[in-house]
Amino acid sequence: MGDAAASDPSTPLADPLRHHGDAEVRGAGLLDLAVNVYPGPRPGWLDAALRASLDEVGAYPDPAPAERAVAARHGVPAAHVLATAGAAEAFSLVARLRRWQRPVVVHPQFTEPHAALEQAGHRVTCVLTRPEDGFALDPAAVPADVDLVVVGNPTNPTGRLHPAADLLALRRPGRLVVVDEAFIDTVPGEAGSLAGEPLDGLVVLRSLTKHWSIPGVRAGYLLGAPDVVAALRREQVPWSVSTTATAAIEACCTAEARVEADRRARTIAAWRAHLAASLAAAGVTTLPSGTSFLLARLGAGGRERLRARGVAVRRCDTFPGLDAGWVRVAVRPPEVTDQLVRALAPGPTGRPPTPLGGPVPTVPTPVPVQPPHAPSARAGAERLAGLAVPAGALGRLGELATWLCAVQGQVPPRPLDDVRLVIFAGDHGVARHGVSAYPPDITGAMVRTFVAGRAGVNALAAAHGVRVRVLDLGVDADLDGLPAEVGAHKVRRGSGAIHLEDALTAEETQRAVAVGRGVAEQEVAAGAQLLLSGDMGIGNTTPAAALVAANLGLGASDVAEVAGRGTGVDDAGLARKREVLGAALERVGDRAADPVESLTALGSADLAATVGYLLGATHAGVPVLLDGLMSVACALVAERIAPGTAGWCVAGHRSPEPAQTLALERLGLEPLLDLGLRLGEGSGAVTAVPLLRSAVALLRDVAQLRDLVPTDA
Repeated sequence: MGDAAASDPSTPLADPLRHHGDAEVRGAGLLDLAVNVYPGPRPGWLDAALRASLDEVGAYPDPAPAERAVAARHGVPAAHVLATAGAAEAFSLVARLRRWQRPVVVHPQFTEPHAALEQAGHRVTCVLTRPEDGFALDPAAVPADVDLVVVGNPTNPTGRLHPAADLLALRRPGRLVVVDEAFIDTVPGEAGSLAGEPLDGLVVLRSLTKHWSIPGVRAGYLLGAPDVVAALRREQVPWSVSTTATAAIEACCTAEARVEADRRARTIAAWRAHLAASLAAAGVTTLPSGTSFLLARLGAGGRERLRARGVAVRRCDTFPGLDAGWVRVAVRPPEVTDQLVRALAPGPTGRPPTPLGGPVPTVPTPVPVQPPHAPSARAGAERLAGLAVPAGALGRLGELATWLCAVQGQVPPRPLDDVRLVIFAGDHGVARHGVSAYPPDITGAMVRTFVAGRAGVNALAAAHGVRVRVLDLGVDADLDGLPAEVGAHKVRRGSGAIHLEDALTAEETQRAVAVGRGVAEQEVAAGAQLLLSGDMGIGNTTPAAALVAANLGLGASDVAEVAGRGTGVDDAGLARKREVLGAALERVGDRAADPVESLTALGSADLAATVGYLLGATHAGVPVLLDGLMSVACALVAERIAPGTAGWCVAGHRSPEPAQTLALERLGLEPLLDLGLRLGEGSGAVTAVPLLRSAVALLRDVAQLRDLVPTDA
C-alpha cells in the first residue's frame, strides 16, 4: 500500500483510513515534511534505558513498573493506568470494549480510531469541524444519544488545540469520551491536557513515539476510571507491550524527562512560528496550530508539484472533511523550513511567490467565528456575584473579569503574564497631499526609534510588562541597519494615494493579510495570552477613516463624520483631508461595500496586516486589546470578514478621531479609557493593560462571601 502510493501520489488508495505519513516518503529519497517525529537526537538517558532493556528480553515483559511510573507522573493510582503498544493498540481496545450503539469520531482527525471501530464491526458517525471555524468543536454538535466520542487534542492533522472545557462538556451518563493526546507533549506545559481531570466517563490516550523519536518502539498508555481500565486490560493481548516499550515508558516519566519534554515543546513552538511566517510570506494559507505540524492550503496539484521539487508533505484527502487541496506540513528546524521555502520560490520574474496549487489565497468569505466560551462566562459571573464585595461594586472591572473567563475558557482566569504588542508600520501615499502635520520621512525614523526602545509606547510597555515587536510592511524606505526580522515581511514601499489610485494590488492585500495572520500565530505559539495591535505611519488616519466610512456604508457626502485632525492638522489641513476622503470614496464607488476590496482600494499593507493579525488571534482563541483609530478600523473590517471577531476584542481607549467612535459603536465596544490620547503606536492599549490585570486579580484573589459567613448564620 505505502510504496505504491509513495511512488505515485495520484494512485487511488485502497483504504484511505489506513494511509499514514510514512507512506509519503518510504523509499522515495525526499525531504521529509510528512512525518511528525521529532527530528532531533534522542536524549542519552533514553537511549541508555532502551539499550539496558535488551538485557531483560529473555523474560516475559511486565508492564506494572511502567504503569506505576505513569501513575506517579500524573498523580493517580496505578489502577487508573494501562500501558499500551502505542495509541494504535488503545484505539483497538476501545473499539472492542463493548457493542457501541452509536460511536462518533470527530473529524478531520487521525483516522486510526475510525478504522479500528469499523474493523470491530461498528458503524461510525462522523461529526465534522470546519476550516472556516478554525476546526473548533461545538460540543452541541455531538448528538445526545451517542455513547462513544473520540476526539484528538491537539487534533491531527488540523493542529487544533480544543479548550479543556469544551471536551469535558462532551461527557454524559452512559457515554465514554476518548481524548487522543498523542501530541499534547508538543504543547508547552501540556496546556489543555485532561490527564489531571476526574476520569469518570473519560479515557485519555498518550503516545511516546513522536516526541521522543521512537516510533519503532510502540510505547504509550491510557488513563481512565479503574473499571474501564480493567475492562480494557481484559481485551489486551498478553504481553503486547514489549520489555523495550515498558523501559521507554518508565524513562519518559521521570522529572528529567519532564524538563526535556517541555524544552522540546518550546523548541517546536519556535520552529512552528518560523514555518507559519515563512508560508504566509510565500502566500500559502495555514491554520493556527498548537502542535508539531501545520495544516496548509496548497490547492489542487500543490502536493504533487512540491513532490516533483523533492519535498514530501502529508496528503490530507484521506481525512474525512478535507480535500486534496490541503496538506499537513511537519514542523522542522528553520534551515529545513527554508528548503521548503525555496521549493515555493518565485520564478525569475521576481514577482511575489504564489501557492503551487493556484492563485494567491483569498481571505475567507464571511462565516461567524466561534464565540468566547459562554459556560465559562456564566461560571465567572457566578464567582463574581459571590465575591466579598458589594453587588456591582467592581463595575467595568467585573465585566472584564467575566469576559476574560470566556476568552480563556476557565474560571478564574489565568494571570496575564505574557502580553505582546505588534506594531505594523507603513507609509501612505496621501501623506504627500497635505493630510498630515508631519512629513512622511518620520515613519522610518520612528521605526528606528521603536527598535531602539526610545518611543513613547516603549516607555509605557516597559512600565507595564508588555513585549513590543515592530514590523515594516510598507515603509517607503529601505531601513538598513535594523534587525532583518523588522523588514522580513515587507509587502511594498508605501501605498497608493487612495484618492487617485488603489492603495494595493489584490495580491498585495492577500499577502499582507496572510503575513498578519502568521504573525499572530507566531506570538500565540510563543506563549502570548493577550495581543495588542499598534501602528506607525504618517497620514494613516486618512485611510483608516476611509475604511471606517466604507465599512459603515458612508459615502463621499459623509466625510465630515469620519475626518479628524490626526496628529493635529489645522483647519486648512482638515479641509484637505476631507477632500481626499471624499474623492477616495467617490473613486471607489460600490467596491467599498466589500471588506476585502475596501482594504485593497482604501487601506495599506500595514492596515491589511493588522486585519490579518486580528483574524489570526481570533482563530487561535487569544483575546485582543485594541488601540486607537487604526486598530479599531481594522477590527471593523475583520468583523465583516469573520463575524464574531469583535467578541474577542476589548477597546483600550477612546481616540479623539470621530471615525473611531463610529466604528466602536458598530462593534459594540465601550473603551476602557478616555484620556484624549492621540499618540497611536499602541500606546492607549498598553496603558489599559493594568486594568485587565486588575480584573484578573480581583476574580482570582478576593475571598468568596460564603467562606466568610458561617453557614448557620
